[in-house]
Amino acid sequence: MSELIPRIEMRQIQDDQDVRRFSDFTAAHPEFYEDTGFDQWLETKMVPRLESGQSAGVVVYGDGLEVAGALALYTDPAERSVEFKLFRVAGAYQQSGIGPLLFRAGEILGMRKLGLDPGDSADLQLDTRAENRPATAFFASRGCRAVGKAALYTPGVMDVRFSKDIRLPDDPGHALYRPTM
Repeated sequence: MSELIPRIEMRQIQDDQDVRRFSDFTAAHPEFYEDTGFDQWLETKMVPRLESGQSAGVVVYGDGLEVAGALALYTDPAERSVEFKLFRVAGAYQQSGIGPLLFRAGEILGMRKLGLDPGDSADLQLDTRAENRPATAFFASRGCRAVGKAALYTPGVMDVRFSKDIRLPDDPGHALYRPTM
C-alpha cells in the first residue's frame, strides 16, 4: 500500500469466493486468539454460518484482491441485538481509516439484518482480549462502553465485553437507507 488513501472496495459477503477470502484472511490474523482453537471455530462454526446466510459479513478489498479487513456478525431479532464476532484490519491498513468505515458498515449491516425501521435502535455487543489495548481503545473511540471482564475463551485470560446502542436515523431519506453493499 503506497498511497496515503488506499483504493478499497467494501462489500457484504456474497458468494463462496468472498467466504474463502474472508476465511483465509481471518485465519492468518488470529489476533490474540492463537491458543483458543480459533482455526477450528472459524472452519466449523463461522464459515458454515456465513455460507448458509445465518451470519453476515463484510470484506474490505484493498489494492486489487488483497483483503484489507473483515467483519462477521450475528443478529438476534428477539433481543434486538447485533454481535460482532470477528473484526480485523490488516496491519498495513490500520492507520488508513478502514477501521471506522468497517465498523460503521457492520452497524448498518446488523441493523438491516434485524429489519429495523427508521428511528429504531438495537444493542451492539462485541469483545476482545483485555491485553489487546489497540482494539480496546478503538472500540471505545467508536462509542462502545466496557460492560465487564471475563475469561470467555481461554481459562485465566481476560476478555473485555463492550456494548453500544445503535440507531437508524429517523429520516427514511437518509443515506443509510440506500442500498450500498
